[in-house]
Amino acid sequence: MSDKYNFFLVFIKNILTFKSFVFQIKEKKFCIIENFLNPNLQNYLPKNKTAYISIYEINIFILFKLIFKRKNLFFQNFQNNYYLEAIKYYKCSAVFSMIDNNLQILQLKKFLPKVKFLVVQNGMRFKSDDYLRKKSKYQIDYYLTFNRYYSSILSQKIKSKFAHIGFIENNTYKIKKKFNKKKILYISEFDLNIFKNKFNNKKLKNYFRPERKLLPIVHDFCKKNNYQLFIFPRTSSDLEKSFYFNILKGKKFIYLNRNEHKSYNEIDSSMLVISMHSTLGYESLARGKKTAIFCGRTFFDKSRSFGWPKYNFNSKGFFWLNKIDEKKILKILENLSLMKNNIWLKKSKKYLNDICLYDYKNRKMRDIILKHFI
Repeated sequence: MSDKYNFFLVFIKNILTFKSFVFQIKEKKFCIIENFLNPNLQNYLPKNKTAYISIYEINIFILFKLIFKRKNLFFQNFQNNYYLEAIKYYKCSAVFSMIDNNLQILQLKKFLPKVKFLVVQNGMRFKSDDYLRKKSKYQIDYYLTFNRYYSSILSQKIKSKFAHIGFIENNTYKIKKKFNKKKILYISEFDLNIFKNKFNNKKLKNYFRPERKLLPIVHDFCKKNNYQLFIFPRTSSDLEKSFYFNILKGKKFIYLNRNEHKSYNEIDSSMLVISMHSTLGYESLARGKKTAIFCGRTFFDKSRSFGWPKYNFNSKGFFWLNKIDEKKILKILENLSLMKNNIWLKKSKKYLNDICLYDYKNRKMRDIILKHFI
C-alpha cells in the first residue's frame, strides 16, 4: 500500500472525529486549549484577544497548513501538531488550559519555549494517571492545583511554578447559608465508560461493588431518622439512572437532574453531603458543608483514599473512612447529622485548611494571570 494511500486513509479517519469547522483568521494574544471541556478560564481573559483551540472544532486554515506540511496525521500526533500549529497561527504569547492531565498539552512548552503556559487542575488525580506513571518530565510556566500536596507530588514530574487555589469552578459560586435540615445529598461517582466495559475487563468487574454496599446503608439511615435522600448524578445518562434505581429498588429517594451550575446549590441546601471520592465531594468540604467521605475503591487504587496525597489509605477520621464498614459508617452519619455547624467547622478546620481551599471569585488565580500573563 502506497504512502499516499495511507496518508489519505488516516486523514479521513481524523476528519470523522471533528465536530465542526471554524474560519478564524485574526491574530490573538491568548488561547485556551479545549475550552469546551471546562469553560471557566474564559472569564479571566479578554474575549477579543483570546482564541479557542480544539481538535473537535477545527480551524480550516490550520488544517490546510498541516496537510500542506504533510505532518503525521495519526490521531495522537495530529493532536500535538494541531495545537502547535494553532498557537503559531494565532501568534499567541500565552496559552491556558483546564485539561491539566493531557500529555499533549504538557509537552507543548518543549516546542514553544518563548510562549508562556498555564494549566489548572481540573479533577482528582491518582498514582495510576499517565503523567504520574511515565518517566517523562514536562515543563509548564504555572501550574495551579487544588492544594500544596498535589503541587508537591506533581513537581516530581513537572518543572513549574506552583500555586494552590482550590477548585476554580467552586470558587465562582458564593456559599449560601440556608439549608434543608431534612436533606441528605449523595454525590454520584458513576463512570459511564467503566460501566460499559466492566464485563470486558476483569479489573473492572467489582468496580461498582462499593456503591451497592454503601447506598442501602445510607438509605436505611435516612429512613430510620426521617431524612430525605437525594442523589445528584454525575452524567445525564439513563444507564446511570437505572444503576441507582436497581440498587435502591423499591426504596424511596429523589434522583435529581444533572445540572453542573446547580450542583453547588444542591450542596449548600443540604444538611449533610455524602461522597465516595468525587471532586464535588471535596468541593463540598471546601464550602464548609458537613460532608461524609466513604472511599470504597482503595482495592482498585490505593491512592483513591481520602486526602491523598496527604493521607494514605490506612487513615480514618471523624468524617471519613477508606473502606465500606456498615457499623463505622452509621456512627459517622449519626455523629455528623447531630453535630452543630459551628462545631463541624471547628473540628474539620485542621484537616481541611490545606486540602480543600475556597477562594471566592478566584482572586489568587486572577492575580497570577494579571501579573504574569496579561
